[in-house]
Amino acid sequence: MATKGERLPADDDGGRAARRGHDVVRVPKAAEIVAARLRRKIISGELAFGEHLGPENDLLNQYGVSRPTLREAFRILETESLITIVRGANGGVVVNRPRVELASRYYGLLLALSGTPATEVYQAMAMVEPPAVRLLASTDPLRAAETLTRRIDEERRSLDDPPAYARASTAFHETLIELTGNRALLLFAQMLREIIERTIAGAIEGSSTPTLHARRRGIRAHEELVSLIAQGRSEDAGTYWAGHLSAAGDALFKGREPPLVLDFFAGLPD
Repeated sequence: MATKGERLPADDDGGRAARRGHDVVRVPKAAEIVAARLRRKIISGELAFGEHLGPENDLLNQYGVSRPTLREAFRILETESLITIVRGANGGVVVNRPRVELASRYYGLLLALSGTPATEVYQAMAMVEPPAVRLLASTDPLRAAETLTRRIDEERRSLDDPPAYARASTAFHETLIELTGNRALLLFAQMLREIIERTIAGAIEGSSTPTLHARRRGIRAHEELVSLIAQGRSEDAGTYWAGHLSAAGDALFKGREPPLVLDFFAGLPD
């Protein structure tokens, strides 16, 4: 929590502009400063996910700001999904872990504003995985194959449950990236997959539910890929996976006008 030493010098709800020579420097509003300090505590782990920030009156005293200023700081953090305001007698302000859907929504918005078709998002997604596959096959192939085989087992167990199969299949793709150890690449891949799946679901009814035959074919493709990885055949694995993703993309958009990323927002609440 904040300490008395964190009290702000003044409660300036309006913000100011200060002149330094010929430059105009914007002085942050008090609410922005409070939000920044709380944000830093959340990111650093000083405030744990699920933890309550404490009584509002305590925060007012600790930061030395007015109630409207504190609540504006809360609104800033709430729009970033860093906190959740729980109403009721046992409510309060709770630290929240942001989900990938938040990043996907803003990224999707930028793509939608430029009129990006879903095919380009799929192409980007297909560009990410083959290099990751090559890396797995050339570094620690047996460990990667063992982990990916467990994902395939999950797909088999959910073969007759399309929603469960879709989750297992997504987990397989995400594991390909996760095993590289690159968290930035994993987040990027998750955003792309979230956008393409929501775009297709919003624009093409029924297209997001593959047939039983398609699900079995997908498992066989995953098994072939894992076999190549386990053998350490880096180039063969990358080439095979690039071909598989290209064929899957052709099948997905075959005979229909590619939807725009704008359709990503069809399934989201206003």
